[in-house]
Parts: sequence; C-alpha cells; structure tokens
Amino acid sequence: MKSSSPKVAIIGAGCAGISAHIWLCELHISHTLFEGKKMGGMLHRVHNRIENYPPEHYENGKVLAEKLCNYVTRRVIRKGDKADIFIEEDIVSIEKSAEEKGFTLRSHTGQRRFFSHVLLATGTRYRQLDIEGYAQSASFISQSTTFTAPSVAGEKVLIVGGGDAALEGARILLEHSCDVVLCSRSKYRARPEFVKQITKSDSARMLDIGIQVVRFQPEADVLRVVFSDGKSESFKKVFVRIGVDPVVPELFGEMKKDMRGYLRTDSNCETSIPGIFAIGDVSVAPLQSIATAIGDGGRAAKAIQILTQL
Repeated sequence: MKSSSPKVAIIGAGCAGISAHIWLCELHISHTLFEGKKMGGMLHRVHNRIENYPPEHYENGKVLAEKLCNYVTRRVIRKGDKADIFIEEDIVSIEKSAEEKGFTLRSHTGQRRFFSHVLLATGTRYRQLDIEGYAQSASFISQSTTFTAPSVAGEKVLIVGGGDAALEGARILLEHSCDVVLCSRSKYRARPEFVKQITKSDSARMLDIGIQVVRFQPEADVLRVVFSDGKSESFKKVFVRIGVDPVVPELFGEMKKDMRGYLRTDSNCETSIPGIFAIGDVSVAPLQSIATAIGDGGRAAKAIQILTQL
C-alpha cells in the first residue's frame, strides 16, 4: 500500500545536497534544504583548480559553487521548482518523532520541524590542533597553501601534517620562495615523489619524526611555536594539514560508523537508522569527489521515491 507523501529534509547545500534537491524536484517530492553557511558548502574551501569533474575545468571551488547556485536559480524560473531553502540555518539535532513516523529537526535558532526522511549532506571539517593558544592564533593559521602562498612569498612558514595535502602544500610554498619547516607526529605518509622533492630542497626542513606542536604564542606579526622537544621558532604563517572529520548533527540513536567516524550506508545511501540517508563526503566511500557526491544525491532521492511507493 502506498504511504503518505514524503517530506524530506536535506542538511547541507554542497554538491551532494544540491544534487539531492534537484532530483527531489524532478521526482516531485516535497523537501526543505538547510545550509548553515552558504550554498556550495565545502566547495568554498577548495582553492585549487578542479580538473576531474567533466566537462569543464574550474578555476576553484567557488567558481563551481556559483555555477551550481545559478543552475538552481534558473531551474526555479524555468520549471517552477517548489522547495523551501534556508541558508545560514544550522540543524543541531535530529530526534525521533514521538507522534508519527519520522524525525524532528531542531535548528540553532531553536525552531523544530518534522520530516519523514532526512538526507545528511553535512560533509567534513578541518581538524584542529588541541593545543594552548590555538584559538587566539586564528589570523596566523591557514589550511590552503594555494590561496595563502602569494601573501607569504619569501617568508618562513610551518606545515603541520605528513600526508599528501601537507607535502603538496610544501611544494607550492617552495615555488613561492618560502622557507618551509615540516612537523609530523608520525612517519610521512605522502607520495614518495612528494617526500623526495621536499628532502632535496635546501629551503625545506623536516623536524624529527614525533616532534609535535604543543603551544602557539601570537606575537606582533609572527606566531611563535613551541615544540615538544622544548625548542621554539617563529613563523609568518602555520598551515595545519592534519586531515578532516565528518560533520554529523546530534542524533537520538547511534549510527553505524567506520573507525574514523564516517557514516556507513547501504546501496541506497541509507544509514543504519531507517529513514536517514548519508550522501557525499560524510559517508564511507572508496572515493570522495564532486562526481560521487552528486551521484549520491540522485541515488538517495530515487531510493526515497521507491521506498515510499511500496
């Protein structure tokens, strides 16, 4: 027997969330799209060229985000898509509804809304260092070498991290004549060619494996960094490239996750809590990319249509 019409919440308006919005419009399924910051989500933190999402190349994530947002706007004009879109509204908790089958979402403003299904397109956030002085040193900290390198050309900088992102960032900074110091708490995991290039450079220095940052001390125009061996140095900018963590709102129950905290899903993108789906970078996947995130959005939207027609 066909159930009542679904009412879907999409949390996050990055690639996955926008794709889900478009497909739910195509399938004439009522839904609301929530985004805590601005349309495009994590694309706004991608400062390098995007060359692996056909058919075009994009100068950076912001350019692609603008194209996606313009596409959504044009669809509304052309097709009359009807959906509620709330920007700068964070969903902070999801509760199981006591009155009917579905979920109650609470936003940062305290407003509560009911939905039959929820699509989590919340993505990831950069990891931060849990050290003294971190919060007070925001103006000296960056995650993007591509964006920041021109402004620190020729300066002494520190990169914290040992993966591909950290060492690729070191290569970019070396191209801008920076004096680069690298700090990693464990063996460097980056591609061998990255490591080889950095070790050969006279302008790059790798601290001994295991030496960690223990404190930031902001000064007038530099950041003094205290290391675990008791030594300290001053840097114009510190790049923290220690990975990302999935962003998941507070939930009424425990979802199945992998050891890193990413949400496990089935072939329809549905999590271990029936009715809640995870799409894009917040879910476990062998590849996290723009293409796979957009595919997830369409797949989950179609799954909701099928499930509610059974």
